[in-house]
Amino acid sequence: MLKGQYRPPAGYLTTSQAAERLHINPMTIRRMVKAGRLKTYADPRNGVVRLVKIEDVERLEEPVPTTD
Repeated sequence: MLKGQYRPPAGYLTTSQAAERLHINPMTIRRMVKAGRLKTYADPRNGVVRLVKIEDVERLEEPVPTTD
């Protein structure tokens, strides 16, 4: 695997890809992880990247009910 050509396993995104998809700052993704709102996974092929499930990112794209 050449540098810059990392591809996550099917069904996963890197945290940077997730941030891009949600149109938010990568730091916001890290805060979500720290707060327990988003779970990360390690790729045994690359110990540096952290992955999130696409379905979890899609869940974050869904509107939430308001209390008003």
